[in-house]
Amino acid sequence: MDNFEELRDGYIKEHNYNFVSYENNECIIEAPITETSLNPYKIAHGGFTFGLMDTCSGLHIMLETKKQALTTSSNINYLKPGTGTKIIAKSTPIKIGKKISIMRVEAYNDKDELIATGIFNY
Repeated sequence: MDNFEELRDGYIKEHNYNFVSYENNECIIEAPITETSLNPYKIAHGGFTFGLMDTCSGLHIMLETKKQALTTSSNINYLKPGTGTKIIAKSTPIKIGKKISIMRVEAYNDKDELIATGIFNY
């Protein structure tokens, strides 16, 4: 996916976020859980999970509209600790508009267990 590689700089590159797919109105990206993504309890830091979910939904909007997307607000619910080898984020649109878009995002661990849900506004 050429567009994601162009965006893979700074924060996205530092945290090894990788594009998986964009089809059937769903965008999926993932990131390995590494030493630098852990909190002091040795589980994925909530900010790492949040960033992955935010990046996934923002990328989804960009692929859909061909325009930049900037987060205006969000709400995330952590359901389980981020453990395992990677976290996978999956976004689906609630509304994609000309000026405002709202995305639903879910994060899973490598055992396909739901670890977080969120609503992101752009």
